[in-house]
Amino acid sequence: MRSTIDSAGRIVLPKAIREEVGLQGGTEVEVQIVGDHLEIEPVPAEVDFVRQGDFLVAVLHRTPDQKLTAGMVENTRTEIYRQREKDSENS
Repeated sequence: MRSTIDSAGRIVLPKAIREEVGLQGGTEVEVQIVGDHLEIEPVPAEVDFVRQGDFLVAVLHRTPDQKLTAGMVENTRTEIYRQREKDSENS
């Protein structure tokens, strides 16, 4: 897919790509030059570690105004299934 960089240096990622990788408006991304191309990846989410019984559990750190949306859940579920498929293909 092609996109254009505007005069302010912004690039719009096509909707299909954003949906494929679970990017939403306001998502922070890291942009790096790797060899002869650019790589864009989401900044890892901040987590808090909370003890629940005998376990230490990572809980997504969110400010009070952030809500967990159905889209966020679906993107996470989809990514888990993709990773499982990739892992099973590689084993």
